[in-house]
Amino acid sequence: MMHPWARRLRHDIVKRAVWAARDLRSLEGAPSEGDVAALRGGLYDLRDEEGAAVTARSLWKRMRSDAPRNTPELQQFSKALEEAHAAVDALPAGFSAAIAALLRLEERFEALARSLDPHI
Repeated sequence: MMHPWARRLRHDIVKRAVWAARDLRSLEGAPSEGDVAALRGGLYDLRDEEGAAVTARSLWKRMRSDAPRNTPELQQFSKALEEAHAAVDALPAGFSAAIAALLRLEERFEALARSLDPHI
């Protein structure tokens, strides 16, 4: 069973960031402006618990302070999020690199969620 904090992280940040990347990872040819906007939106067009506009970076900063345990995976997720932001900020150049960076967030999240399991 996943920790409630990790479920919220998955819902509020990870799913949004990864959703468009999953859809676009097999895109052939040049990405459209809409494709680029979809990737950017997954990091820059989020909502907090009150419905206010927020970026993934700022939401993560708030959520990280509420993490149930301090594990090395928190820092690894932070690093992956910064790499995703850097890759998305470079768009439209490096489209496939941005896709890969966003998909890595899911891998880092899975490791983080496992690190919070009290049975480990």
